[in-house]
Amino acid sequence: MLLLAVSAQAQGAAQSRVDAELLARGVLAVACDMLRTQGEFAPFGAGMTVAHEVMDVAPPSDSNRQRPGGLVTALREGLARALASGQLQATALVYEATLSVPPSLERRDAVAVALNHRSGYAALWVYPYQVVGGEIRIGEPQIIEQKTAPVKTKVKPKK
Repeated sequence: MLLLAVSAQAQGAAQSRVDAELLARGVLAVACDMLRTQGEFAPFGAGMTVAHEVMDVAPPSDSNRQRPGGLVTALREGLARALASGQLQATALVYEATLSVPPSLERRDAVAVALNHRSGYAALWVYPYQVVGGEIRIGEPQIIEQKTAPVKTKVKPKK
């Protein structure tokens, strides 16, 4: 029984990563289009439905964009709500970043994609890019995966 449970969990984790990769590819294409046509892009959010359709996720309309973090905080909240409600199986927050690439630690422009899956999978995929002759050339992503979901613990007061 334990072997079956571990096997099912491993398959679920693998599927979560596949779903996240599909979503990352979809939003990366959108970011590249904006970079090609506008030279930059504002942070945006997207989600993947159970049918593997990628859709825009707008920040909550009641959000106050004037507070610290502004649009990014509002997008994070909207994505978290959509994921928690069961509307989506995965979400992505996409924004421009700078990456230091080894071994020279040369600073490069990058597209960052913060991914979350309803299974608990979470990762940050950072794609370095260069603009060459008006085209966007994407490098291999740097991937930081969360090993386990954070566990909420109760702190016992000292006596």
